[in-house]
Amino acid sequence: MKYIKKPLPIDAVKWTGHNMEQIINFMGDNHPVFDGNNNIIIKTLEGEMKASPGSYVLRGLKGEYYPCRGDIFEETYEEYEEPTFNYTLECPFCELRTEVTERPQPFYDAIRNKYKYRLVCAHCGKKIDLDSLDT
Repeated sequence: MKYIKKPLPIDAVKWTGHNMEQIINFMGDNHPVFDGNNNIIIKTLEGEMKASPGSYVLRGLKGEYYPCRGDIFEETYEEYEEPTFNYTLECPFCELRTEVTERPQPFYDAIRNKYKYRLVCAHCGKKIDLDSLDT
């Protein structure tokens, strides 16, 4: 049986051996330990793991951190950009139109998959149920 990795965006920072401040800022309270040999030790769900220069530090979907060798990361992942859309939304209450130039991915998914999702009109402040709009 064959499998394909789900296309789920993750956050990652490359450990260069010289960007400890960037790694600490990325990992917050879970910051790694510098081992003195230009490696960092990361506490993962499976225990401590070492990241050498050229490795990436990844934040998983549940907020966990783990290292990944640079060559494996570059073969497995590609840069991801949130989709950008331009559209006009008319409030069914005040009938004023708002030009929206960016739609975050959860918003896009909510409309496309017909999830219950609401916006607040920037003009009148009322909640707009997107399921009631013609999208």
